[in-house]
Amino acid sequence: MPEKDIIQIEQDVNQIKGDIVSLKSDLRNLYTKIETELKYMATKADVEQMGRVLVMWMVGSIIAVSGIVFAVARYIR
Repeated sequence: MPEKDIIQIEQDVNQIKGDIVSLKSDLRNLYTKIETELKYMATKADVEQMGRVLVMWMVGSIIAVSGIVFAVARYIR
């Protein structure tokens, strides 16, 4: 009986070793994919700068449209 248990344990250990090798391979692939994706992700500084640029464009657009509206209203009268 103990020999059967030892054989079963050895089989289980071999299966676990195979699973670990498979997991290591999957982790390497995932790590590589994450590294390639990080190149295209925005940093906190990028997001902060883009926010400032958007606010400046919106304010400039509002001022330009306001000027156009007042100019048109002036010529209509």
